[in-house]
Amino acid sequence: MSNPSEDPYGGDELLRACVERALAPHSERLSEGQIDALRDYLIVFVTTHPAAEPLHARLRRRPEVVRSTLVDGLRQRDEASATRKGRRA
Repeated sequence: MSNPSEDPYGGDELLRACVERALAPHSERLSEGQIDALRDYLIVFVTTHPAAEPLHARLRRRPEVVRSTLVDGLRQRDEASATRKGRRA
């Protein structure tokens, strides 16, 4: 890392999580300088390599929200039931 005060990840928390997870098994065996060099290499690799960059981009996309018609139907039934009980009381 060139400047210790700079964030090597540029504020990218997903990139930070991926790289730190990859570095974790090596943190006790490698020196701080070696870890920093490997971190810099991984950051460049993940964000620019033709094979790795699309995988990183796919992780970044938000998952599609899946709706359950069963759950929605049960929720509506429960709300209707609670409303009817409130009227009877």
